[in-house]
Amino acid sequence: MAVIEIEMVSDVFGQFIQGIASVGAIPVGTVNGLGPGRLVAGFKWMQVNVGQTPPGFSPQPGILTAGCTVSLQHLSTAELDANPKASGTVTVATAWITITATPENLLIHLIAITIPNTAVQWFTPPVLVSWQKLPKFPRAMFVAAALVIKNDTVTLRFGTHAADSLLTDPANLVRTVDDQWAIHIPGDYFAETLLAAVNEAITKKPLPGGVSIEDSPEASWEFNDDAWMALGSVGLLKKNACPTILGAVDLSVSIDFKLTPSATTNPPSPQLMLALGLNSNASDWDTFRCWAGNGAIASILLDDFSSPFVGAVQAEGSLFITAIGSLITLGEIIRLQAGASLSEVDPPDFTSTGRGDTFANFSNVLPLPSLVQTNSAGQSNGVINTATVGAYGMLISGSIIPLGADHRVSFSPESGVLTSQLKNKFDCGHKSWFREAIIPPILIEDKALPAGQNTIPVQVKVFPSSSAVPSNLWTIDMPAPDIAQYVTIKGSKSIKPGDTGRVYLHTSAGLRRFDITAVPQIAAPTPQQQIAAALACLKNTKVFNPKEKISWLPDPPQKHPSFNALRQWLFVFPELPASGNATVHLASDKGPVENPIVDTGKMAGHVSFEVITNDSTDISIQHTYQKGVEGRIVQRWITPTLELDLGEPGQALSRNGNLITVHLADSILTYDMVTGAVTRQSKQAGRSAHQSPEHPPFSLTLPDGKIAALFKTKLLIGVPSEPVEYSK
Repeated sequence: MAVIEIEMVSDVFGQFIQGIASVGAIPVGTVNGLGPGRLVAGFKWMQVNVGQTPPGFSPQPGILTAGCTVSLQHLSTAELDANPKASGTVTVATAWITITATPENLLIHLIAITIPNTAVQWFTPPVLVSWQKLPKFPRAMFVAAALVIKNDTVTLRFGTHAADSLLTDPANLVRTVDDQWAIHIPGDYFAETLLAAVNEAITKKPLPGGVSIEDSPEASWEFNDDAWMALGSVGLLKKNACPTILGAVDLSVSIDFKLTPSATTNPPSPQLMLALGLNSNASDWDTFRCWAGNGAIASILLDDFSSPFVGAVQAEGSLFITAIGSLITLGEIIRLQAGASLSEVDPPDFTSTGRGDTFANFSNVLPLPSLVQTNSAGQSNGVINTATVGAYGMLISGSIIPLGADHRVSFSPESGVLTSQLKNKFDCGHKSWFREAIIPPILIEDKALPAGQNTIPVQVKVFPSSSAVPSNLWTIDMPAPDIAQYVTIKGSKSIKPGDTGRVYLHTSAGLRRFDITAVPQIAAPTPQQQIAAALACLKNTKVFNPKEKISWLPDPPQKHPSFNALRQWLFVFPELPASGNATVHLASDKGPVENPIVDTGKMAGHVSFEVITNDSTDISIQHTYQKGVEGRIVQRWITPTLELDLGEPGQALSRNGNLITVHLADSILTYDMVTGAVTRQSKQAGRSAHQSPEHPPFSLTLPDGKIAALFKTKLLIGVPSEPVEYSK
């Protein structure tokens, strides 16, 4: 069983965890020990002492704890009233964390905070602070991971089998190379990798006729040809290889293989190199038996090979020499037959470097697993010092500079002033007018800048301690965490011209004060507007011509710094006839695109569907119904705040709590709106798959007012604009 290990000196591991934690945002908005009304506006991670545990807490095996010195910047809304740029007070505290390993990530959770001279405040459930993706290993399929600490050395273990023991005493190999970190890839891992490659190679294509597997593949880590490598073999059987006077003879052929790892540590791209060799060998015993039982083959070969071996010598030994020649030749014939599959072998992820009828050689060059990261500017947070191969397998070691991350936080508008407007709206249900206050959303972004790494967008969470005053006039939407966080301030129906307000926006990116300008006057609805509103409530349907281009009506939204806005179209037909169909096409200056994006086909009765296009595309609708078709179209903009590439079009979209699920052709993708984690799993055998719909899946309205939608091969999370009904 192969257990891969990452080792690190304890104090360096503490600095490593400090760096990971500093990438995260402010984890909590309030801490009891700071006093009532104190809002946390800054959270700085300082010293991390791995192995310290808060009083009364027992971590699960494989999970480490640490006591961390942190500084908390905090202030009150009263201080912000006096000075919108107030810095508040700084208190040094102890934050207690757990450090958990998964096969893919290292997770840091906040479990408690201790303020001097106050009781410990526990957080249930623990608050996710940050996480770090772990190094990738070639062909690795980890099933479990665990952390252990011994003799001031922390070891992170990955198991490739359920039976792997991850909690035994570590070897602490990092101490033998006098480095700060080491990655140990045992020889058994390379042997298992070799077995996996060979199994795929011999099962990918059928073996030649009459050839079957006689001995299953096996491999081990051994010293051979002055190098440590994984050596193995698989036994093949050639049925009825040659008819003889003694009966048919089956021949056994052994395919030997070896996997030799090596490495180069040269920056900027250290590499792990794998050389894979396969060779077929017929059994000499079986070959001799086949030769001895078949005088015809020997006599045929005698004429062909007597002169090269015997020449002019006519002696008793000449027959023996010729016989040996025929034996060798027969062995080659059998090797060619049973080993023929090697000429077409193509192990996944390997590149051929040479092959023949009885051998095949391959190589694979991969990034060398390492804790060192290099950003797009070529700056690194450490150095790889050694990469050696021996009886232990492969050991990679180096030094690291685990520095904390700075944050670049932006609140827009930067001025701290929110401009309000009034809009007349008609309530069809109550048949009355009301005024709605409109305030552009506040955009918050938090980008972490860790040393030697690329900029990392950090999700922004709006804390429930955010508030708006007067509370009877203004409210704050509480959206789900997002990397481009739009926060909407809503006004009540009782707002009147001259009203003002103030917003205390408390988020994981910091605390800001915003002042709402006085609501301006607005003219009362004109008689023409009143008549139009009343008519719109009575009937908003239109009759579609057999061919009709649909233009876009809503004004463009505020431009997003990273994504282009998209158009969303909602079609609703109260009653489609059973005979005929309607199609929707993308429209261009030259007319509609031939292939429809929606086809109602045999659908009849009430039919509705959505279409999403880019920010400059119109659409057209065509139908074959004998009479005009009545329907309604609603248009709105979607400003994406997150785009996830699915690799293929999604077939269905659903949500359960914080989890958004996308059904694909052969797999299911899940996105966690809180942690940002993305998982993908294959659909279970026999489970009914979603069929490709006649129209794109409907979007989902999320609790924070945003929407989730599928567009081409992407999952989108975005902010919708006010819908506009098509009335042309």
